[in-house]
Amino acid sequence: MNVYEGSTTVILGVTSTVPSLPLPNILLMANITWPQGPLSTRGTPDRAPVITLSRILPLKFVELQICDRLQRILRLRTVTEKLYYLKLHEKHPEAVFQFWMRLVKILQQGLSITTKDPRIQFTHCLVPKMSSSSNEATSVCPAV
Repeated sequence: MNVYEGSTTVILGVTSTVPSLPLPNILLMANITWPQGPLSTRGTPDRAPVITLSRILPLKFVELQICDRLQRILRLRTVTEKLYYLKLHEKHPEAVFQFWMRLVKILQQGLSITTKDPRIQFTHCLVPKMSSSSNEATSVCPAV
């Protein structure tokens, strides 16, 4: 088993690709790199970090869960079974994690398949859910 114990700072964002959607349908992940040098500090305005977009994930291909509410950790699983454990930086206020919890709840309850235009129909989540009684994958997201 190969376990990576390090951490990487990433920036998460959500957006909508279609103006008629009431909720976001895309998750953005970006890597952040701070300048190196003898005088580099994270608060130095003239030494801005480099932000590189690393992933654009349609929300229908990911499953977001609250992994640990007290430590403010999200669990993100992709349709290819890749897992990310994302801990909110301690400098962010609790309100930021509350927004992520609201989004997770909305996505799990299936409200994200509603649109402002009822003629637009699509399925939110295509990530198969592993059933606890067997190793078979079953889809937990209803087709629209």
